[in-house]
Amino acid sequence: MGDLLFLVNYEFEARILNISDLENIVVVAKDFFKSDSLVGVNIRNDLAYFSAIEDGLAIFEIQDPKSPVKVAH
Repeated sequence: MGDLLFLVNYEFEARILNISDLENIVVVAKDFFKSDSLVGVNIRNDLAYFSAIEDGLAIFEIQDPKSPVKVAH
């Protein structure tokens, strides 16, 4: 996904950041998935797989990173 960073933070939130300019990192999307046990993310093609200990796996279509769409949970 080029200059995008997909992450889960210490508040158990999923975020997408544009890191093309490391002096000016921009939040592209946030608060689209939150879980008390969110632990990781993996990207494959246009899908982001977010894993949570208690909530299982949530899959988001990320063709438009500004508006992730949940396609499975």
